[in-house]
This record gives sequence, structure tokens and C-alpha cells, in this order.
Amino acid sequence: MRTVLVLMALSITAPALAQSVNLVVQNTSQDTIENITVFPAGANVSVGTYTVPIAPGQAGRIDLSLAQCQPIEVAVRIKDNPAEFRPTVDLCSDPMLTVGE
Repeated sequence: MRTVLVLMALSITAPALAQSVNLVVQNTSQDTIENITVFPAGANVSVGTYTVPIAPGQAGRIDLSLAQCQPIEVAVRIKDNPAEFRPTVDLCSDPMLTVGE
């Protein structure tokens, strides 16, 4: 009985585990996307930089390790150019980001 109570208490207080949340990036530019850095909306610290070469006219999927779907901000680096900042992408309503518009 004590073991069951302890396990129940741990399940209540344990933080949410990260789940895989997908971001699909469509490249409509004329150059290859080299990498993408993802930030939770409003945060100064990224959850990761993903090196995912995406050729012009192609799409790529990135598996993000987040506690839940949430709004994110994205910095996209195309070829040798400085990163382009894309404010708020809401992964819950539309996990698609089009780059090159």
C-alpha cells in the first residue's frame, strides 16, 4: 500500500516529459536552408539548433523535443546569409513554416 501511495505522489509531482513535436519547413527561396534555431516564444534561450539542409522547393521535418505543442520563434539561416528571424509560429494550430515568401 505504501508503494502505491509513493508512486501516486511521484506521478502527481513529476514534471511533464518532453514529447516529440514536429515543425515542417517549406523552402520556397532560391537557396538552401542550412540550419534552424528554435526558441520558445518570448525566451532568450533556444531549445536547439537543427542542421537540416533543405533544398529550394523542398520541405523538411524537424522533430522538436518540447513539453507540449506551443508557440515558438525561429531563426532560419539560408546559405551564407545572416539568420532570418521568424516570430511566433504556433505549433498547435499549424506546424508549417514557409521560408522564402
